[in-house]
Amino acid sequence: FFFGAISVMADDTMFDVYDPPPEETPEQKAAHRDDCLRSIAEGGETLDLRGKQIGVCGHVREIADALASSGAVAINLSDNELMDDDAAALVTALRRPLELSISQNSVGLDGAINLTSALSKVHGLTKLDLSANQIENDVMSSLLQALQPFPLVSLNMSNNTLGSEGASALAAHIKANPHFPLQSLDLSFNGIGDDGAHAIIEALNKQPYSCLAELDLSYNGITAAGVEGITDLVKETPGIICLNVMDDGLDATVTETLNHKLQSHKALQPPKVQLNSCTHDTAKVTVVVESKTMKLCSAHVECFGESAWNSVWELRAKGGCMPSGCCSFQCNVMGLRADACYAIRMRVRYVNGTACSPILVFNTAPQPQSPKVADS
Repeated sequence: FFFGAISVMADDTMFDVYDPPPEETPEQKAAHRDDCLRSIAEGGETLDLRGKQIGVCGHVREIADALASSGAVAINLSDNELMDDDAAALVTALRRPLELSISQNSVGLDGAINLTSALSKVHGLTKLDLSANQIENDVMSSLLQALQPFPLVSLNMSNNTLGSEGASALAAHIKANPHFPLQSLDLSFNGIGDDGAHAIIEALNKQPYSCLAELDLSYNGITAAGVEGITDLVKETPGIICLNVMDDGLDATVTETLNHKLQSHKALQPPKVQLNSCTHDTAKVTVVVESKTMKLCSAHVECFGESAWNSVWELRAKGGCMPSGCCSFQCNVMGLRADACYAIRMRVRYVNGTACSPILVFNTAPQPQSPKVADS
């Protein structure tokens, strides 16, 4: 048999009629379920469930139960035809993922609301991909609020319908959170326009401790006038190294001018954090700052726990800045809870911008058992 797009001629006009595929048989659905359960059982820390037809197999609850016992920390659920309730059910079952992708599904307004509630119960999430769904501007504020307790460094919201209102909600969130944690944000193909782009850049411009280095605003209907409006702001916005505003209607010279403004930021060297040892209540780390061209003004080691970033070690240069070069320090992060998930990063402030280290996520050891006293 054949199904797909069939070209039809009517009144001398050619148009396409989409013939949907036939509904799968119970046997086919059971095969998808078994394939998915097998992948979960065999998976290690990385679990790739792309295209497993979870949304159409009719066994979402059974798959969610299997995920609940999985030890995976990177889970890909993209391209599974997940509907509104499906995505929330699967996310609720997850234990402690660090990276999660739910892209290329059918999560709409109601699903995004349910998903927001489910995500609020997932601890330690560092990367989230919700691209290519049907998420609207109405849930942007609540979604960002739900993600606030996470050490989230990468968020992909491309190919949704956020519009300028969703961009404005994001801008308001950035302004309200001085230590905005994201290092990479993709908002491409969301129709945010000139006003939305300007609101986001302006909000970042007012946050000297923002670590956002990569921002994708491409194919959002941003005009040449809109790019010119944010070009000067970008130069004074700390940390941004890569800003993509590519669009079909833009001349190459416009984006070249913008990239030229970012050249000084690209010289910023991100610091490094290395975990040396960890007990039930203390982590010992080494932090390294290396800059051949930029002078360092201050450095902070921040630990994420109890739903917030807290400074645990601080260095301020005498006289305003330190000479360029390389320096390393030992730092003890104490007072941690036993058997808990934490994240550590280092944020440095140079003369002309801010840079953050890659995030380091670790688990503390269980509480040691007290020795038993022998009966006399």
